[in-house]
Amino acid sequence: MVIFMIHRSGKLTDIINELISSDKISAKAIADLIHISPEQLDQYRSGNTGSVPPAERSALFHLCMILGPGLEVDDDEKVTALLHDIIQEYHITLEQLSRLISVELSALEQLQNGEPVDPQTKYHATVRIFYVYYGLHGCNNAAESAQRAMEEAARDIGK
Repeated sequence: MVIFMIHRSGKLTDIINELISSDKISAKAIADLIHISPEQLDQYRSGNTGSVPPAERSALFHLCMILGPGLEVDDDEKVTALLHDIIQEYHITLEQLSRLISVELSALEQLQNGEPVDPQTKYHATVRIFYVYYGLHGCNNAAESAQRAMEEAARDIGK
């Protein structure tokens, strides 16, 4: 997602440790969300980054960028980034999104261009844009997980 390109902080371990030490999220919650053991997370936090497999490291990065520096990004920029991702990654046009979320195309164009939008329309559009994005993202993740499971099963059969 575009907001991840706005990474201005230090090492990922610093962000994780800051989130936990400031009690913004628990280590258990992070481990559960990323599907790693608490021991793996502790090792990672201590600098042993190899303790967490690559796919989970990627998920850890995304989670920490969202909960850490990502929250510092202007909310309008987040909406613009989500619009961009819906269009680019999921191949849904702005016109289709307009029909899908029942928001005038002109309002979505204004949001996309960072132009002022009526607050009621902006709220309505923003909530629905987030909902659609995370629905699409969840479907994409489920499809990727299913593909990985099929590939692992095929490898196991071939052994």
